[in-house]
Amino acid sequence: TSGGNSGIIRENNGQVTDRPAMTWLKSYLPSHPGNNSTGLLGSTPVEPEPQKPFKGEAFNIALPIEAEDFDIPGKGAGNNSYSVSGDCNDTWNTEYRKGTTVKIGEKNGGLVLGCNPTGNYFQYTIKVPEAGNYYVYATVAAEGDGAILFKIGDKAITDTLKYTGDSWTKFDKIKGQAKFDATGEQILTLEIAKGYIDVDKFEFMVTD
Repeated sequence: TSGGNSGIIRENNGQVTDRPAMTWLKSYLPSHPGNNSTGLLGSTPVEPEPQKPFKGEAFNIALPIEAEDFDIPGKGAGNNSYSVSGDCNDTWNTEYRKGTTVKIGEKNGGLVLGCNPTGNYFQYTIKVPEAGNYYVYATVAAEGDGAILFKIGDKAITDTLKYTGDSWTKFDKIKGQAKFDATGEQILTLEIAKGYIDVDKFEFMVTD
């Protein structure tokens, strides 16, 4: 019979009846929507959950933000707070943020984000105290040319911060200009404009 091997329905002479497993499934799924996002069997699709600040609250942009403290991803479309790292021979395994597929290494007296190809990104919930012009400072390392930039939504709020280095263990502070159009909580994206480049931390300072 067509459904005889499924284990959840029984078909006999054209009559289809539920096996106990199907009876249980029909009861379970509507009351546990988090386990089913397809809408099958009358269950409710999962509502998207927004990403959350890793430290529990939005970062003050005037204080250094550690690059490895990107947001905790949410659920649903548009809620990834990072992209997958590239292929590197360096050792990047730490227990910090384990399971995120991001390469985090012990360098520069702390932890840094590494193995970042062009187009990689990381997002942070930030708090902007006042709109206007800022300087942005980022601590980075590279062997050769690399670059980063910062965005709010799809709009770049900084110059492309270019850097040329000669060692993955030598970190330097680079400076650029930034502009925030609004105050309050926002999602800041750190994008790798040119890989590879390692990022330790960054901060913003109001211009004079």
